[in-house]
Amino acid sequence: MSVRRSTIIFAWVLLLPAVFYVTVIVAYPLVDTFVLSFTDASLKKTTKWVGTANYDKIFNATFAEVILRTFVWTAFSVTIKMIIGTFESGDAERRSAGAGAFSRAHHAAVDRAHGDRHLHVGLDV
Repeated sequence: MSVRRSTIIFAWVLLLPAVFYVTVIVAYPLVDTFVLSFTDASLKKTTKWVGTANYDKIFNATFAEVILRTFVWTAFSVTIKMIIGTFESGDAERRSAGAGAFSRAHHAAVDRAHGDRHLHVGLDV
């Protein structure tokens, strides 16, 4: 067996778990759910094919309003959480012992990596 052929076989052997995972764990449930969305499935064992009737119910006049409300809520929620997190982290750094040491060490490491010792005047590097 040639080196090239054994390399290809080795690569496929390494890929098999990922291919299995994507096929069995991801793709099958995704396709099954999509097919199920065209039925009147419930907890009953029998289902009836209803076609696009489920989607007609979802995409009515209020759909756009609900989506817009979701995006507005997400934007405000993320913004407020970021603002609160920023102030809390600054407050926690001011209150913790040795907080300035971490900041100085971080800036010193960045300066050494980039060779910018002159940018942070006053830091003990």
